[in-house]
Amino acid sequence: MPTKERHHRELVEAFRVDAANQNLAKRTIREVVRLSKDAKKHLDSAGKPYNPRKIGVSEANYVINVCWTTNKKTGEPLSAKTRKYNVAMWNIWLEAHGNYVVKKLKLRWPPETRTNVDWLPTETGQQIANHCETPLECLMVQLEINQGLRRCEVMRSKVDHIFGSTIRVEGKGRMGGKVRFLPQHSQTYPIYLEAIRYREALRQEALDLYGEVEDEGWLMCYRRGKVIRQYKESWMHDAIVNIRERMGVHFSHHTLRRTYGRTLWKAGVELETIKELLGHESVDQTIKYLGIKFDDMQSGMDKYEVYTGTKDIAHATEKGHRTDMLAPE
Repeated sequence: MPTKERHHRELVEAFRVDAANQNLAKRTIREVVRLSKDAKKHLDSAGKPYNPRKIGVSEANYVINVCWTTNKKTGEPLSAKTRKYNVAMWNIWLEAHGNYVVKKLKLRWPPETRTNVDWLPTETGQQIANHCETPLECLMVQLEINQGLRRCEVMRSKVDHIFGSTIRVEGKGRMGGKVRFLPQHSQTYPIYLEAIRYREALRQEALDLYGEVEDEGWLMCYRRGKVIRQYKESWMHDAIVNIRERMGVHFSHHTLRRTYGRTLWKAGVELETIKELLGHESVDQTIKYLGIKFDDMQSGMDKYEVYTGTKDIAHATEKGHRTDMLAPE
């Protein structure tokens, strides 16, 4: 192995060890290594230094503004979000070696409009439960489409998290993330009780077979021997694939959660309230997540003009604006 290649490999292995000791997520470590190798390949091909300690402004600009601008397979421009992600991962690699060149660049990214976000019509979303085959599938869908939980939040749900008229939600992030409490949808508790009956059957099987049961209280669970185990993300992925195949409609976990947020917004719920229900850090994040676009803003302007009595019907008709919302509230 050439000396340079050996040296870079040694740097990668040392980074893996240090990152693991700092409790950096395994996925993050993989992405940092992947993008460090990609940057190295580009720099080496251009005859530029790729040692993370020696990369300067010129080399960083080359990688970020020349190499990481288009999709290698399709040739399409990369979104600002993807480019920002790539740079963030590479920056972890550089800073681990004492190089803070990315901060010197003071990069500015265009706003992410998220015009490609997806959601389901309200009627379609509410029909999904009819295609669930198990109590856990029903509860998973209910928590996403009518409570707005993230996939990881559904996975982290425990038996004692649903009580009275409240749901305890452990948000994304390490150590359970930020905890929030949500009001229950009227259909949540009956569906939850069905899931509890399913769990009790699993517990009884363990008791009958082994005389004891080990149970940490996970709602999304299965039995292996005497242990009630938490399902992994792969089960949730497979469950949503099976449901949409039965239904003949394509959607994902994010689609269900975003449909919940969009439905709240269409129902007139204020963005600040939607932010709290979804567990977002800011209203700006909520606006991007819901994919609010110009048509939505035009609808808002229509409602404003109706409410204030300032709608010019003749002008609106001439300009091709909607006139079906002109009846006073």
